Amino acid sequence: MGEVLGLGITHYPLLLGPDATMAALLSMTLSDPDIPADAKDPANWTEQAREEWSDDKGAAAAGRHRAALLADLRRCREALDEFQPDVLVVWGDDQYENFREEVIPSFCLFAYDDTQVDPFSTLDRLGIPNAWGLPREGQSFTMRGAPQFAALQVVRNHRALPRRHDLGPLRVVPDERRHPR
Repeated sequence: MGEVLGLGITHYPLLLGPDATMAALLSMTLSDPDIPADAKDPANWTEQAREEWSDDKGAAAAGRHRAALLADLRRCREALDEFQPDVLVVWGDDQYENFREEVIPSFCLFAYDDTQVDPFSTLDRLGIPNAWGLPREGQSFTMRGAPQFAALQVVRNHRALPRRHDLGPLRVVPDERRHPR
């Protein structure tokens, strides 16, 4: 039987940006007209939230938060390097990037072939620079995939899931059928 290492990390995209913009999503939320005014008023927030928002819209707290996250990310990377896995399985909660309100599954297994990844695309959409001041061009990389391995594992193991997780008919959906970006 194989060994398993479980690691949990954040996938907060604005960690890629500078401290001054790390709270950009909260700033956008605070400008949303559908959110009640009393929920946007810092006077109604928890003491910790008010302290972190402060008078700099979270920039100082973002620096402390970044330092803690990076220390934990280094620990996870060290554990991963030490473990030397044959396969890396990544769980994420990005359903809304691939599905919309009409069908958001409880879970979905994406088993991609090699995928070109642009780490700064979210920052580009928001007009935020990256934290390292790197040029926009030349930063993409290839994330290696193994869809045949993933599909084989689902077929082998789906009957072991509790009945409340009935997978129904199993099928592999080709990559081009994903929701367009």
